[in-house]
Amino acid sequence: MSSLARFLARWVWYGMLKFLRWSPIRKRRVGWANRLRNRGDAKAIEAYKRQERFARRHGLKLVTFLMNLLIYSLLITAAYWMTLNIYVRGGFQVPEPSGSGVNALQSPR
Repeated sequence: MSSLARFLARWVWYGMLKFLRWSPIRKRRVGWANRLRNRGDAKAIEAYKRQERFARRHGLKLVTFLMNLLIYSLLITAAYWMTLNIYVRGGFQVPEPSGSGVNALQSPR
């Protein structure tokens, strides 16, 4: 599952980065950072930079982990659904023994 999760994570990560580079979104991000600089809020600027560094360093790993969780959740749900479906159709019932008409689990009298 790891290779599928990695593929999906890279696809999602690429989409997120492409979205963040989209002109209207980029203008908002840059404009927000410029407003912080103009106000002289050094703490907020440093927090923003820290957040960006964290996202670049660990973002793909987090998305890969979440894709693994998604895949495993879907597999567990499918297994549960199939088991429940088999149970409802009577696939787990033990058939009655045939032959003399006496139940095999009862002792003779």
